[in-house]
Amino acid sequence: MKWWVLCCVFVSALLAQEYDYKHCIEYYTHASVPVGDTRAVALKHNGKVVYFLYARTPPKAKILKSDPFMGFYLIESKPTKLAYDLLTLDKRTLEDPNLVAISAKSPARGHITGRQSGYLHYAQFSNTLERNSVIGNICYQIYGVGVGGKGFIERSYIERFLNAKEIAYSDIGVRLDSKRAVVRYSDPFFPRNPFLQDDEILNINATKITSATQALWLITNLPRTREVMVQVRRAGQILNLSLKPDRLYGGFLLRDTFLERFGIVLDNNMMIVSKHDAPNRFKELKVGDKIVWINKTPATPNNLKELLTRTLEPQELSKYEGKIQLLVRRGEFEFFIKI
Repeated sequence: MKWWVLCCVFVSALLAQEYDYKHCIEYYTHASVPVGDTRAVALKHNGKVVYFLYARTPPKAKILKSDPFMGFYLIESKPTKLAYDLLTLDKRTLEDPNLVAISAKSPARGHITGRQSGYLHYAQFSNTLERNSVIGNICYQIYGVGVGGKGFIERSYIERFLNAKEIAYSDIGVRLDSKRAVVRYSDPFFPRNPFLQDDEILNINATKITSATQALWLITNLPRTREVMVQVRRAGQILNLSLKPDRLYGGFLLRDTFLERFGIVLDNNMMIVSKHDAPNRFKELKVGDKIVWINKTPATPNNLKELLTRTLEPQELSKYEGKIQLLVRRGEFEFFIKI
């Protein structure tokens, strides 16, 4: 091997080991803006620069656009000197062992260990990431934004947020098993809900379903202006169901008990902290009321959805008149309501 080839190999190896990414950190400081204990990232989008931030709760900044389901925010900022091109992960990058996550702190070297497979099933990096760090192999091009731990958000999920005129997700009244597209919970308050627990969703509008994450992506992006056809397997039979999607009111980073549809929000002590747009069936409930139990079972934040969707036995149906019975505490007074 010629000496200059050996020299290049040596230099490349040396750079891979010793490269400190100072200029990439400097680029990050000029392509992001401080927000609390983190930074919003400047992204090029449709010929403009937007300032994107991931946070589990609303940041203390002027928010131009928000998606509390995902923890995505666009904030107002003075123009930064630099901005990033956000790219889609390609085969070469997925196999690159020398990627780096850049933040205002120390760089985190590593490689991608998994793609993003769902809204909160983030892509995975081999090293620990700072929240709102950027992952790439060239200073001005990135492949995702860190959420903390080893997770990062891929381009398609960020672009859904950036391109959306209205931040909303669609719902067909079901919550699925974590892996298979099998109905775990069927929303009892969803209009004309045709689904039962353990229904297996086979296709949606003739698109074959292969996983729960694929089904969730299709469901949440359905237009709410027309009927959708869903084929399910129920107790060995194939059924074709028709329904009109509605808006999703809870889920992902937000609490999801099915009561959110009526503006009823509970804290961890099962106390109602807000209530708006509630129909007559909830008219007796007030802010400050505490839900003690549902159908004779003590209610907790962890079992609330299960209690609301539990199928009543025939003897219970007559006892509760086919409705859900709540024991509610208001101050020192306790009372029953049926919804």
